[in-house]
Amino acid sequence: MGFMVECSYLVFIDERPVLIFCPQGMEKTVAPYENIYPNMVIIGDSFDVENVKIVNPQTLQNLDDGFDVYATQAFNAPDGRVLSVGWAGLPELAYPTDAEGWAHCLSLVRELRIQDNRLYQQPVAEHQALRQTQTSVQGTLAARQAVVANTTNCYEFEVNLPADSQGTLSFFADEQNNHKLALHFDTKNGKIILD
Repeated sequence: MGFMVECSYLVFIDERPVLIFCPQGMEKTVAPYENIYPNMVIIGDSFDVENVKIVNPQTLQNLDDGFDVYATQAFNAPDGRVLSVGWAGLPELAYPTDAEGWAHCLSLVRELRIQDNRLYQQPVAEHQALRQTQTSVQGTLAARQAVVANTTNCYEFEVNLPADSQGTLSFFADEQNNHKLALHFDTKNGKIILD
């Protein structure tokens, strides 16, 4: 596990133990990861309280793919849901916003669930209360068709993509579509890349 394990949280989802932690200095041969300090998770079948041991632990897995999420903290909400929030940004790295006097932020609060023996994360339902107006588009978008005019607001985006389709959705693009946040999707191969 490297030279140090940070931010370890043991929570229970449907009575199954879920250990979330951040090993520092772990070899990538133990588990592949893209950032310098990964967010990892182990799910077990049960927890042996007497021996303080996770029974039948699954293979070590990344909690978050990518290169920036770190130090996720998980907790039980009063209603029994297991929620988490991560730190978007890593120590010991330089970020473009450093020059503006700030760096890093917290992720959206996420609800954790186990389904088909896998851990799933979704933004908590409470985020829906922040919605204000809705713009719905159905059908095929033409190349470089603007859906929302320039604004400084933030957005929640939900899209249903047909099977066997590939393409790119551009967000916050300039007039020439040279500078943008690009969402490349490939439902043939089950991949989404955010650039």
